[in-house]
Amino acid sequence: MKTINNDILDKVIHFWRNGAEPPLNLGMGTFNEYYGLKLGTVTDITGYPYSGKTLLLKEILVNSYLKHSLKHCLYLPDDGDTLEIIANLTHKLSGKSFNRKYPNNLSENEVYRYATQILNDFVIVSDDNAITPVEFWEKSIEIGCDTASIDSWNVMSHPDSMGTSYLAKTLSTRNRLAQVNNKHFFTIIHPKNPTSINYDKKTGKLKEPSTFDLMGGSEWNNNGKNIIIVHKQAREGLEYEIHIKKTKPRIVGMTGMVTMNFDINSQRFYEERDLKKIFFYDNGYVEKKQTNLSEVDNKFEYDNDETPF
Repeated sequence: MKTINNDILDKVIHFWRNGAEPPLNLGMGTFNEYYGLKLGTVTDITGYPYSGKTLLLKEILVNSYLKHSLKHCLYLPDDGDTLEIIANLTHKLSGKSFNRKYPNNLSENEVYRYATQILNDFVIVSDDNAITPVEFWEKSIEIGCDTASIDSWNVMSHPDSMGTSYLAKTLSTRNRLAQVNNKHFFTIIHPKNPTSINYDKKTGKLKEPSTFDLMGGSEWNNNGKNIIIVHKQAREGLEYEIHIKKTKPRIVGMTGMVTMNFDINSQRFYEERDLKKIFFYDNGYVEKKQTNLSEVDNKFEYDNDETPF
């Protein structure tokens, strides 16, 4: 006769009484209604070049740090070297530019304070040495991080023949590592180049890629838990469509689309309500007056998927 596992039974009763553990609220306005960060699972973010994939990822990471004190492990070669990543995170945390030629620039004391904070709670893994995805996830667990982020998948070390079986096995390993260790793994993955079928026949506008357009095939959709697509029509535009295409488990959120805007001054996203910018900060909605972007010379050349300083 099998004995009853009292520990599991207690958990079943707790689940019946209280329901599933809800995801972490990111303080990101309407986006919260569709997506929350839940430990023990994974999120994949995709979109065409310059669509804002990295910007959204860093917004989620910074807000989860400010609201819930999560510790993050970062492998972001596509976003720049270690110093550039620290500079941008400092900008996002402070709302002030790292570049001293702009009026809203950081003082030396502020740089020291924010950079120290980042170095304590954001572990930036250098791409000096090749590392596989599994090695990176295991490293993030070993050093005690709550999340691990890859930007992007194609810069990781992979076997020469990265076929469907390799992708299926690696993503399954990822899912298991996240679940067993109660971590959250983010991955930025590029979609295939758009073809004629990706354009709306009536308007001629480029549609967002589908979950089956990801480089590597349908395994991303099959093995993925949460999939978010970031999209915009103009490369220079500052309005972003955030398409939540898949959420799993269901308590994480629901599918749908929200619109966000990006503020260059603060390097943060916001929503527009009643002609006001509603920024996403650690205390949730914070109303701020419309910013005159000319104060920081919004006309300089920049890539929205990169880091303007």
